[in-house]
Amino acid sequence: MPYEFLIRTNLQKRKFEINLRESLSWFHEKNLPLMISTEINDNQQSYAINITFDEETIDSFFCYEDIIQIIKYQIAEALADHIVDEWEEDLLCKEINKHYRQNPVEIRARVLENALDIVRSVNQNDSLSLLFNYGRKKRISQKLLKYMEENSKIFIEGFIVFNLREYLAELRYAAEVAFQEIENEKEYHDFINLLRHFVDTQDSKIAEINLLMAGKGKYFIWDARGVEIKEKLMSHYLNEILLNEVSLDDVLVSILISLSPDRIIIHNSNYKKSDDNDPVNMIRNVFQEKIVDCYNCDKCLAFQESFNI
Repeated sequence: MPYEFLIRTNLQKRKFEINLRESLSWFHEKNLPLMISTEINDNQQSYAINITFDEETIDSFFCYEDIIQIIKYQIAEALADHIVDEWEEDLLCKEINKHYRQNPVEIRARVLENALDIVRSVNQNDSLSLLFNYGRKKRISQKLLKYMEENSKIFIEGFIVFNLREYLAELRYAAEVAFQEIENEKEYHDFINLLRHFVDTQDSKIAEINLLMAGKGKYFIWDARGVEIKEKLMSHYLNEILLNEVSLDDVLVSILISLSPDRIIIHNSNYKKSDDNDPVNMIRNVFQEKIVDCYNCDKCLAFQESFNI
């Protein structure tokens, strides 16, 4: 009795048929009786791929059971690639339209873009991203192999809905994280706008402040005469600092906003903080045109020399 397996998938995803034929090309090279036929449905929405292997014409050199397992394995691998490469974006889009339909189209588009980045590029390290994506495909192919042991046909969308619930949960979580990132970004911009309005509407208490970031939460600020002004202002936040309720970075931003200077000179401007929570970014966003960058004054050069920058 010949082995048969029927695959039904979306008509728009014809790339799968090409990949499947490439995956099974080994059988034709070995003159093994594997047939692949395609049929488009009358409704033009999906198409069927039928894989048939006739054991009666097999050479005795090959073990029939082993060949069937190889066929199943190759089909499962190709289907896993098909689901991740061609269905994933559609699945994410459905999740986003279902759970975030009250949001504007442009927001949902950004959620989709960010969610795809999350699931496909889990780390900036390409090797780790490759390993992560390989792991997802491997888990899906194992589910497919188990399914194929008991079934002779598969409808891809139905299989995804009923058999890949963990995978769908991963996509849902990626959409949630992506949406929260956008919400956090919006809240941050709203907060920046509030601070900017506060700075613009209050009187300046000092003409100029010089700021030099030294890393690890350390910074120096002084006025136009070169007098350090941090110490006398820091005492106001001392209790909160000791109780770890505020960071030194928060204190710096608070001091600058309370003083609302006419000009802030940021020294050693080419210095970049190692993490994303850079208070200088917030200072730049709040004070904007009041910022002046300095790279090579005596203070900058002395700092660079002392820290071998």
